[in-house]
Amino acid sequence: MSMSKKLLSGFVSFLIIYAFSQGTFAEMDTDIIKLPKSVGFWIRSDSPRVITSENIYDYMNGAGELYLGYRFHHLEVFMDNFNLTKVYKEYYSARLKPSIFPAGEGKFITVIGRGEPGGDDFQEKVSALYQMGYGIRAKYKDEGRIFTVAKLEGFWWSDNDDEGEAFLTIPRSEWNWKLLIRLPDFVSLADVESFKKQGHQKTTPTVQAIEGELIDQGTSAHILHKGPFSEESKTLDVLDHFLETNDFKKIGRHHEIYLSDFRRADPEKLKTILMYQVQPLPRIEGNE
Repeated sequence: MSMSKKLLSGFVSFLIIYAFSQGTFAEMDTDIIKLPKSVGFWIRSDSPRVITSENIYDYMNGAGELYLGYRFHHLEVFMDNFNLTKVYKEYYSARLKPSIFPAGEGKFITVIGRGEPGGDDFQEKVSALYQMGYGIRAKYKDEGRIFTVAKLEGFWWSDNDDEGEAFLTIPRSEWNWKLLIRLPDFVSLADVESFKKQGHQKTTPTVQAIEGELIDQGTSAHILHKGPFSEESKTLDVLDHFLETNDFKKIGRHHEIYLSDFRRADPEKLKTILMYQVQPLPRIEGNE
C-alpha cells in the first residue's frame, strides 16, 4: 500500500474523547484537540457526529460497553470528506499550457440529450444529475463515508462526426451531448439503479434516464479555457498545435469539465477544461 493510501486510511475516522465524568480521568486536562482541515487526501467534515451513552451502540457494535465501563461521557467523530478534485488532481487541474496525461478509468453517472445547451431539456438533465449525485452521497454519508459531489462534465458531438469539434459548425439545436458527474471508486454503480427503484418523492422520468457507467478515457490531452464558451475555438487551436507538434491525434469526443457554475457565473470569468482522448501518430519509417 502506498504512503498516501496509508495516510488516507489512517485519517478516515477521527474519534476525539473529550472527558470522562468521574474517577482517575476526571482530573485529566480536557483541552480540545483541533484537527487540521486536511491531511493528504483526507478532508475533515465541517461538523462532528456526537456519540453519547444513548446512541453509542448505533455507532459501534460489540465494543460500546468498554467505553461505558470507564464512565464514558461522549466522543466526537469527524468523518472523511472525500474530495475528488484532490484525489484526481491531474484530471481536474489543467493549465493554460496543454498537457498529456493518463486520464484512465472512472465511474460516472451520465445522461444523454440533444439540442441547445442551456435549453429546458439541458437544464432539467443537469438538475437530475445533481439530484442523483446528492442522493447517492446521502446514502454513503449515513454509512460514515462522505464525499464531495464532483464537477459537471460534458461530451459533445454531431450526428455526422463522433470525434473532434465539427459539431461547432452546425446549429446548436443539432448538438448531441452526454452530461456526466464522476463518482468515487468506492461507490457501486448498482447504487444508481437502487436510487431509481426506491421511488423517491422527487424522482422524475429524467432521473430514471440516468445511467451508471464505467468510462475509460485512456491517454488524454487537456487545456484550461478561460472566458465564454463562444471563444473556445482559440483555446482549441492552441491544443491542436500542441498535439500536432508532439505527434498525437484526437480519437475521442470533445470533452469539457466545468470548473465554474455556468448557470450563475459571469461568462468572462468561466473556467472550463477542454479535453480529448488522444493517441500517438504512427511512426513512418525513414522519418526518424
